[in-house]
Amino acid sequence: MESSVLLELQTELLAELASGNGLKGLTQRMSLFLQKPVLVTDPAYRILACYGSSLNIVEGMLISPCFEENNPQRCRFAIASEHIQTACIYDIYIQRKRQGSLIIPVENFSEDEELKQIGGQLALLCAVEFNKNNSLKTMQRHYQDAFIYDLLYSNIDSLADILLKAEIWGWDLNRPHRVAVFRLGSPDCNPEEKDLLVTLTAIIEDQVAQTEGKPIIMQKGEQIILVLPTDNRKQREQKAQIKTLKAVVDYKAEPLLGKKKLSVGAGRVYDNPTHFFRSYQEAKVALELEEMMDNPNNVAFFSDLGVARILFNHDQSELAEFYQETLGELAEYDLKHSNDLLTTLEKYIANRCELRATADALFLHPNTLRYRLKKVEEILDTDLENTETKLDIMVALKIKRLKKV
Repeated sequence: MESSVLLELQTELLAELASGNGLKGLTQRMSLFLQKPVLVTDPAYRILACYGSSLNIVEGMLISPCFEENNPQRCRFAIASEHIQTACIYDIYIQRKRQGSLIIPVENFSEDEELKQIGGQLALLCAVEFNKNNSLKTMQRHYQDAFIYDLLYSNIDSLADILLKAEIWGWDLNRPHRVAVFRLGSPDCNPEEKDLLVTLTAIIEDQVAQTEGKPIIMQKGEQIILVLPTDNRKQREQKAQIKTLKAVVDYKAEPLLGKKKLSVGAGRVYDNPTHFFRSYQEAKVALELEEMMDNPNNVAFFSDLGVARILFNHDQSELAEFYQETLGELAEYDLKHSNDLLTTLEKYIANRCELRATADALFLHPNTLRYRLKKVEEILDTDLENTETKLDIMVALKIKRLKKV
């Protein structure tokens, strides 16, 4: 591209920036000059502005670019799970931190050479607009997060004040809500995981916006906190709402998550926003218990925790003492004789004390299982048919799973 033509383009784009038309005006001017579609995205590849595309691309849409192994400025992405679009991509940086991307869809990569000359310069001009927008967004996010924080920590006593402030941000807190807390596997995030949390927040925000309206969401340390409206759905539908959201996030973030696990804890539903802080505390307890108890679904509801939530907040030394009195001798016997009677008892309780089901689960003959259970009764000096005995054992095993001993 001739230097005079390039200078003309730069002049036009600088004039567009000065006019105050924002990213929309900038992408339009670029698209008309290049005679190609132009997209600008945020760091999570959510489209902030686009122009000139006959494809089904709209602002707010999330795309997942797949980069060429040897050329990070070439990518492909799917549109509506049908059309695979090739594109040249140029990252937008401010102070060495990636703020988003400039994406120019092309028919094929042979057009890449023509764009190489100007792609980086166009991204730099986008960075000027990003810098201005980021200041406004940061200020808005700061005030939103401050309100959500006060809401979740019960720092606002007046219901009228809460509803008025929520209305400013376009949130209707007259509806019933529950709090859900999302967290990656580790409570301590490295810089890479912090960037991933930003992307996950954008994915959650995008999905909730499609189904529930403007999301009430904030990132706090390693947590992504979502205050989710539930209306008057039945309990099963309320839980399905969270599970579906988690499944969608897992699916969309799968290439980024890799082996990392995203867990969710959900509090109970409350009608009054002055009580949302309770749902937040419950969600955190549910999340911690989910991670302790190795829940395969990685979604825990406080309302489903039953006796576990009581044990969780109980005195640890007292719980350890109860476990020792109930199952301590059996654990010591197993250790001394290299046996596994405690596991046999756990399986027996887990299978509702049904002999055949337990034998099948342990790959044992029923007579062998009977012998083992008789040995358990002898060691513990108890009767496994007694209802109170079964209850004590279930509680002791729950304490063991909660890692309180």
